[in-house]
Amino acid sequence: LHKPWCHDRGTNPKIDFGVAEFRFRVRHREIADNHQPASAADRGALHARDRWNREPSNRARGPRQCAQHFAHRDRIVRNRLQIHSRAEAAAFATEDEDACGGIPRDRIDCCAKFRDQFARKRVPCLRAREFDGVDAGVKTLGNAMFDEHARERINRAARYLSAMLPYEVRNGVHVLFLQPNPEKPRGGVVVLDAWLIGEIKATLAAIAAEKPKGFVLASASQRVFVAGADLAEIDALDDAGLDAYLRAGAEAFAMIPALGCPSAAAIHGATLGGGLEIAMHCDALVAAMPAEGGKPWQVGLPEAGLSICPGWGGTQMLPARILPALAIERTATGQTWACGEAPTCLFDVRADAGSGAEGAIAAAIAWVMAQDTSTGCFVSMHAPRRAISPRNAAAITPVCDELALTAGATKHGAACLDAVRVGLAQGWDAAVACERAHLVALRHTPEARAKLDAFLKK
Repeated sequence: LHKPWCHDRGTNPKIDFGVAEFRFRVRHREIADNHQPASAADRGALHARDRWNREPSNRARGPRQCAQHFAHRDRIVRNRLQIHSRAEAAAFATEDEDACGGIPRDRIDCCAKFRDQFARKRVPCLRAREFDGVDAGVKTLGNAMFDEHARERINRAARYLSAMLPYEVRNGVHVLFLQPNPEKPRGGVVVLDAWLIGEIKATLAAIAAEKPKGFVLASASQRVFVAGADLAEIDALDDAGLDAYLRAGAEAFAMIPALGCPSAAAIHGATLGGGLEIAMHCDALVAAMPAEGGKPWQVGLPEAGLSICPGWGGTQMLPARILPALAIERTATGQTWACGEAPTCLFDVRADAGSGAEGAIAAAIAWVMAQDTSTGCFVSMHAPRRAISPRNAAAITPVCDELALTAGATKHGAACLDAVRVGLAQGWDAAVACERAHLVALRHTPEARAKLDAFLKK
């Protein structure tokens, strides 16, 4: 195994513990067969002095050499992750005491910790900083300057590095952890920007390939579940860009009900706007309330408070979970709830107060495992299982008529009511398209511009 990687990458030496400790058959049978040591010149190009810039060395300034440099760099990253994943699995699975008897369990756990940190923090940064730059370079220099082989290597590497949201299997249930953008940490707050939406889509695709028996959506943030969409990023987009951003989010979130298994969102902090919308794509909402005397977190759809409207189906899902009149009024006015004051039926399960993220995850897993999948209730769907539809028209249409003169008197309130009516008449897809069109248009109104500008100045 290639020990100089430790110095080239500038990482913690503990990541390479397998070099010294796994001197048994797994190394020769699996690892050694797949690893090709880097040349001295390539090690120089990846030296720690390059730090986060990691520009190719002077010998690799041409387009083709740049492509080869980045492809080689990704091969190193990929092999490292494979090495430690195999080493960990082998240590747990092997029955040969002579092979792993000298490896303490805490060392294996330590390796897993550092390997996961490497995958979660380093690789997303590499993708954002380096491969996006390569793509930009391809557009600038022209495809003619790259041969087909080099372009394919770049594409393969970029695809590999895109799916890096961490997930694990607990008691047979897949648990996905949403994370802050490593390029925009925002103090550890999870925000649904374009980066996270892309990661969600790629990671859910990987989970779907494993045919999960259950799914839990959790957040790696200690402060919030999901704080909503990235308003600064949205505000910088033109209309076509915003439409594409909203479509991408809708496609990613739709992959949750498409898993074809019971799903639950494990909520332990503020869940607002798009955060509540992605959570409601799950079958159940499981919440861990703050400890006694703790500060309550907020939950709801506050978009109308900025004179805009939801864009990922919030107008369709909230009325299916709580009293429709209350749901529509709150959505049209942008009022949220403190978690302790939210309607009782909004949360399907309430974990022990003060249990935090782990308590919510444990309760969500318990709910998922308790569901009877033999009834066919959890078949794969492209729309959330809990959303209004034409079969609810007779009950909800009069509610819309009643609210039209109050909550629907504003432009954003009328947009929310219109989306509800479209959903009652034409179903999920048409309703989400209606929300999207209204959101793109509403942000240009004087009322929305004034509120958005004030919000972004904070």
